[in-house]
Amino acid sequence: MARVLIFAPMASEMRPLVKLLRLDRSAEQGTVPVYTGRRGDVDVVLTGTGVGPALANAAADRMLAASTVDRVIVCGIAGGLAPASVVGDLVVPEEVYDGATGERFRCTPVERVTPKGVIRMSDGDDYEFSDADVARLVAEGVTALDMETAAIARVCDRHDVPWIAFRVISDMAGDGSLGAEVLGLVDDYGKPKAWPSIRYLFTHPKQIPLLLRVGRDASAAARAAAKAAVAAI
Repeated sequence: MARVLIFAPMASEMRPLVKLLRLDRSAEQGTVPVYTGRRGDVDVVLTGTGVGPALANAAADRMLAASTVDRVIVCGIAGGLAPASVVGDLVVPEEVYDGATGERFRCTPVERVTPKGVIRMSDGDDYEFSDADVARLVAEGVTALDMETAAIARVCDRHDVPWIAFRVISDMAGDGSLGAEVLGLVDDYGKPKAWPSIRYLFTHPKQIPLLLRVGRDASAAARAAAKAAVAAI
């Protein structure tokens, strides 16, 4: 029987997977729940990582050091780069790279899934990208942006575990994005911080429609990524 380990950075990215796979909460790693279940002849383990490379690296280290798995799947949302990607696009990258170190990691494809494109991982600096920054990355062949996949891929390579990622675009990088300030509105696991969020809404009322749209798009993207990952399993 095969064993698949799924990493979904935030709680909002884990929820649709728990529902689709009918998983049960069985343990914790650090402060993050671990869910388990079965899909056909595959044992499935799901957990979160938290937001950002450091937390993703730590979670992957804990899980892969403690158990043996046949494959890792990274599932969640990503930032888009026009015109290479738009909101709602599914990105299954052939390659991911760490924007800080330049390290690159190639996925191991699964049956009936064709990887395409490149995801660049950062620690959040892409929230400050201008349209010129976006154009430069697109010219380099980058398809999307995230904050965890390359960190997880690095740990997988160290443990000789094949990996693949399913990321769906939830918002776009560039001059029209919300900016890095929004990172302070949520905790390390994507849960809203009450008072910072209230202050932001009072001081940036014109951003409310954009925040609502981004929230809706993020929920839809998380569900779409989960469906793609489950179909691959």
